[in-house]
Amino acid sequence: MENEINVLIHGFAGTVDEILYLKDFLDKKGINTYALKLSGHDGTKKGLHKSSHKDWVKSAEEEVAKLCESYEKVNLIGFSMGGLICIGLSRIFKVNKLVLINAPVYIWNFKIIARRVFGDLFGGGMENISYYWYNIFRVSLKSCVSFLRLLRKSNKTLETGQADTIILQCMDDELVHYKSAQYLKNKLGEKAILRYYEGGRHQIFVVAPELMDIFCDEIFGFISD
Repeated sequence: MENEINVLIHGFAGTVDEILYLKDFLDKKGINTYALKLSGHDGTKKGLHKSSHKDWVKSAEEEVAKLCESYEKVNLIGFSMGGLICIGLSRIFKVNKLVLINAPVYIWNFKIIARRVFGDLFGGGMENISYYWYNIFRVSLKSCVSFLRLLRKSNKTLETGQADTIILQCMDDELVHYKSAQYLKNKLGEKAILRYYEGGRHQIFVVAPELMDIFCDEIFGFISD
């Protein structure tokens, strides 16, 4: 049996690409990592539509079960919806450490979205408008409903965690309201550390260069301690 592995789980409608920067960072530090791909998340609207939240969770459970048989210590690192799935997994398997990155409880921060959209409109740009427009239409209504069911189910089963946990949250996350982090901290108890960061975006490892390495360093320090 090998010693330790860090399992990275991406978010809703995403792929491992959205956590690839973090994986590469940890790999270069000599950290053993595994990027788990959730069922149905092949980067297409059609693939996601054919799956449900039950499939997403089941695929994660099956992969983590195999890893727990091969490693003495398993750390779970979840981005966005992946964080919720990691919390559920920590209630099933013996997890050493848990990292939650921009994990949702309260979705959408309309103040942030409005600020960016109006900034485009009055600044002559289209970057944020194009980004939000793309994200709205790359998922089906069925997929969104399934995500909301997972969100509701996860919030009902949150409890004091057994694993040491760190919660990382951007204040300018447009898709997950920053107050989600405090809610998770309250539910997960004394073993949970909460860190807020000014600025950023939801896709922290893709479109937030000012915080990418800060988050990576924080995660590296936590799992290496």
